[in-house]
Amino acid sequence: MVATKTRLVCLIFAGHSGVDPGTNAGGYTEAEFTYALALDLFRAIERHQPHIEPVLLTTAGHTGPTSRLGVQKKHCKTHRFLEMAASTDNIQRIDQKLDGLRVIKALYRQTHRADCVLIELHADARKGPDGLHVLYGAQQGEALAKGIAGANSKVIFRDDLRLLRLSPVPAVIIEAFNMASPKALKLFLRKSQRVTFAKQVAHRLCDFATH
Repeated sequence: MVATKTRLVCLIFAGHSGVDPGTNAGGYTEAEFTYALALDLFRAIERHQPHIEPVLLTTAGHTGPTSRLGVQKKHCKTHRFLEMAASTDNIQRIDQKLDGLRVIKALYRQTHRADCVLIELHADARKGPDGLHVLYGAQQGEALAKGIAGANSKVIFRDDLRLLRLSPVPAVIIEAFNMASPKALKLFLRKSQRVTFAKQVAHRLCDFATH
């Protein structure tokens, strides 16, 4: 657990922000939602959690197909963006991301004496009830997953996911909502809902960092 005086660095990655756009529903791709949610989370942390530093990790060459959802990079104040290498091979892409995380972890430990956590955002197409799912794949990510999950959220252990299992920092995947649900899709098309989601995650991340 991170001590109160330690500055926490939250690495935010939008799932499917590379060559794979993810799930399609209602004329929208998962990549559109995850990138918009990542920027909203970045801004929520930046505005409301001054002791946590958000850093948005993007895939090289990716600008974010978010114009239809009303979110752009320019809306973020201090522009802390780091590009990750891109690859068409899924395993290679994850390994490149893991290598990047090791470098970033070492950098922030040296320059800020800060611990890092990783939050990767997704919007899945599950069969079953709507609601927030938080996935982790290693013991070091369990406290983060349980800290971010709310009362009506589901925490799921997934050690079959290479990124979560091998991440050098505590890591979780947040499945923000179910794109297969027309009701949930309509709700998250509203900017106000995405901002509310981002503020809730930022607040719970603060609780995790200070307890």
